[in-house]
This record gives sequence, C-alpha cells and structure tokens, in this order.
Amino acid sequence: MSIPPKIIVSLLLVILSTCAATVCILYSEWVGVGISLTIAFFAVRQIFMSYSNQLRKMKILFDAVENNDYAFRFPEKGGDRYDRQLNKTFNGMRELLSKAKAEAAEKEKYYELILGRVTTGIVVIDEEGFVWQTNDAAAQLLGLPILTHTRQLKQLDESFPTLFHTLSPESNRQISFSTERGERHLTLDVSEMYGNNKKLRIIALNDIDSELDENEIESWIKLTRVLTHEIMNGISPITSLSAHLLKKEEVSRNLREGLEVIHHTGSQLSSFVNSYRRFTRIPTPSKEIFNLRDFLQMEIVGMRATTSLPIRFTLKAEPEELMIYADKNLLSQVVLNLLRNAIQSLSHQKEPYIRITATSDAKEQILIHFDNNGEMIPADVAKQIFVPFFTTKEAGSGIGLSVSKQIMRQHNGSLKLSYSTEKETRFTLVFR
Repeated sequence: MSIPPKIIVSLLLVILSTCAATVCILYSEWVGVGISLTIAFFAVRQIFMSYSNQLRKMKILFDAVENNDYAFRFPEKGGDRYDRQLNKTFNGMRELLSKAKAEAAEKEKYYELILGRVTTGIVVIDEEGFVWQTNDAAAQLLGLPILTHTRQLKQLDESFPTLFHTLSPESNRQISFSTERGERHLTLDVSEMYGNNKKLRIIALNDIDSELDENEIESWIKLTRVLTHEIMNGISPITSLSAHLLKKEEVSRNLREGLEVIHHTGSQLSSFVNSYRRFTRIPTPSKEIFNLRDFLQMEIVGMRATTSLPIRFTLKAEPEELMIYADKNLLSQVVLNLLRNAIQSLSHQKEPYIRITATSDAKEQILIHFDNNGEMIPADVAKQIFVPFFTTKEAGSGIGLSVSKQIMRQHNGSLKLSYSTEKETRFTLVFR
C-alpha cells in the first residue's frame, strides 16, 4: 500500500521547515526560526496523529480478535482516499474473522449434536482433572448427570479418578461398578491431544452389557439348535417305529400299551422340542408404521378378556398420535407375553393394576413401560429371567421372555427389567 499523500506532505514540510530553520539560525533570523519550527512541529504532530489513528484501529481489531467480539465497523465514507481504503481493509478483515467465528460456532454445535446422539460416552479432562466436555451418553453410563471434575467419580469407585488420569493412551480397560439399576460394565478407551496449551485426555466409554447379551444370546441360539437337532433325530425314529408297530393287529395287549406310552411320550417330547425351536427361528420383522396407542389398546382389550381378576388397566401415550415402525405380529407377541406375566404376578393382590406408558425421549427413542403392583421379582431370579429355559413356573417353558428379547433385538431395540420392588415392577421396551 502506498504512503498517504498527507503523510508525504507532512514529511516534506518537516524537511523544508528544518532546513529553513537552519538557514535562519545561520543568519540570526530568529523570527524565521520560530516560524519554521512551528511549521515543523505541526507537521510532526500530523504524522504522529495519523500514526496513532492507525494504531488505534489496529488495537480495536486485535482486541476484537482477543475478546471474540466483532461488533465494530470503521466508516468507509468521509476522510481522504487513504483512510477510506484502510478502513475498508480493516472492515474486510473484520468480516472474515466474524465469518470464521460463525463457522466455528456452527461446527461446534454440529459436533455437540453428534456427541449427543452417539451411544458412546465421551469425557474430555485436563491434567488437573477438570472436565472440559462430556455428552449425555457418558452421564447415562456413569449415572452422574453433572460431571465437572474427576473427583466426582469417587462416588462410583475410589480408584476411578486415578484410573482416568493414569490409563495409558490407546489402551483399553474394563471397569465395573454398582448403580441403583444394578451392576454396570464399561470399557474405557483413552487418547490424548493438546488444546489451548493444555494436554487433554479423551476417554470413550462403552457399555459392554449389551455386547455380552448379544454374545450370550448367540451362544444360547447355537446350543438350542444343536440340542433340538440331536433330540429330534433321536425321537423321530422312535415315534415313527412305535406308530408303525401299533398298526399291526398281532401285537399283544401288554406290548401295545407299552408302545402307546412310548409313542405318546415321544410325541409330547417332539412338541416340547418344537416349542424351543421358536427361540432360534424368529422371523425377520416385516415393519410398518402404525399408531402405538391404538395398537396397545387392542392388546389390552384382548388380554382383559382372558382373566377374571379385577385388574385396573391404564394406558397413556405421549403424544397420543405417537407412531412406531415395527412388526405388528412380533410386537404383539412381546406385549402379550409381558401382560400375561404381569397378570400371573397379580393373583394375590387386592387392588391389582397394570399401567402402560408409551413415550419418546430426547434421543427420539420410543419407550414403552409396563408397570404392575404384583409380586416382587427376587434379585437372584431377576438376573436369570431372560436366560432361555429358566422359569419359576411349574408349567412354564422358560422361553417367553427370551423370545421377547430376541424379537426386540430383531427390531434393533431392547427389553429390560427396569426395577422390581415390593410396591411395583417395571419392564421397558426400547426402540432405537
């Protein structure tokens, strides 16, 4: 950028007035000396004021950058051409910085939205233990709605604050702790970075309970397939042969009775094994969109007709027009199974009730809660209710809840026992 004309003029005046003052001194023309020095003083003052003005504008710009405030604007009208050009340049820089600030804010909001949606918990801490950033998943997994410093982790385990600071980067560690909702198992993955001249540790938390459930279910499915295959291979010849022998007239009475017992037992065992095949043969869901409240109301009507107990059924959907994308037939199996189990637990209650609540949370997951005031599920039983073939009922098969959980798994959802107390028991369906 060229030197402004007024600065050039001022410099020339300083040089000329200085030369004139020198000549006047040589000829003892003190009046001329005074005039020359006065002109030189005002010329220097003009240069200094112009320089100070530009420094002031630059200071405003740098202060704006430091304070992240771009509300200023320099006038682009008035003054000389150089001032207008300089002001326009500063304003252009201000707009660029303001645009960069807006883009950075949008990116930050974008990343916050992503962090809020992922199921992996994220905790960012500095060397002093202060939490720089966390997301909803981390709060849920740790059971700490507000996390500002790692010392708060002592509520879960005394060793956790030290672990969060000393776990080496790129390493993986499993931790377990108890919450109001039972035992929780998490994996920790740590990485490090530098930000704002500080070393930050990024800790990723993942719930391995769901992964354990997946592996457990897969193991049960494989075991059940093998068992049913082997049992059916052994039973089929027995039932076929006994049926064939019973058709012969020359079979004695005692032998016939024995064959009838064998055939009857074999048929019952075949039927029993076939019922377990349902656990390994959940069909692929044929999903459709439907009103959840209307669907649940129909299920309640159907179940109410099957019991003589004076059960008070209540249904609430928020909002009432809440829609769900699922397989109606498979979801009906899950709902009926939960209602049937609830009714069986209410047989000794004086004022039995079943309350169903359907809603959606901040993550747009659909939650269906099934509450009843039946008998409490003991802690040792609660740990096994989803295990295939486990049952506390004399005539139960032990696959109802297992099949229901499988169906929810096919819907990319989950079925869990939220809690069971002497006052109330709650099962929850989660559709992600």
